[in-house]
Amino acid sequence: FEHLAKAAATTAFRLSAAAITAFILAAALIVTLLFWQTNRVLTEQVLASLRAEATLLQKVGADDGTPALAETIKVLARPEGRGLYLLSGADGQKIAGNLDRWPPELAQSPNGGVFSYRPEAASPSAPISERLAVAIPLDIGGGSRFLVGRDIEDQRTFADQIKRTFLFGFGAVSLLGLIAGLAVSRRLLTRMEAITATSRSIGVGAFS
Repeated sequence: FEHLAKAAATTAFRLSAAAITAFILAAALIVTLLFWQTNRVLTEQVLASLRAEATLLQKVGADDGTPALAETIKVLARPEGRGLYLLSGADGQKIAGNLDRWPPELAQSPNGGVFSYRPEAASPSAPISERLAVAIPLDIGGGSRFLVGRDIEDQRTFADQIKRTFLFGFGAVSLLGLIAGLAVSRRLLTRMEAITATSRSIGVGAFS
């Protein structure tokens, strides 16, 4: 441990550690920007798709009435699909859709947003866990409200996997860099000690 402590105190090791730290910070900044940009693009794509679908469904309600809109939602609201829908009447009661209630996260958000929900179970014994979704609320007149959304849990899971992968990669690079710097410093220290020992032996021989 004495050699390791001396090696860690050398200028070579400190320079290696500083270079590795600078590299990791620069890489982390680049990855963070790329991740943010990718996530923003994916979110915008989802929102653009929601707006287009909401416009079409709103037209169905305006042209053919609420009963026709309810029938359309029943067709679209497949349990295995990623689309989420809720049509409620003026009294707040559900008319159609695969959401059991209006998300409380969107109660005061006229422009929509992100919320958590529990999907309908495929079977009574199937486990149910909360998932993440984004939705846009619409006022279709007569006091009725309509919500169209998308499940984005897979997108969040993918983002979490990317984060874990990069964190693991940064940790591995840091550890390997420090080990390499320590090895180089120890080797240099060993050479310097050998040179010092040789110089001392030469000096002792010169004065003997």
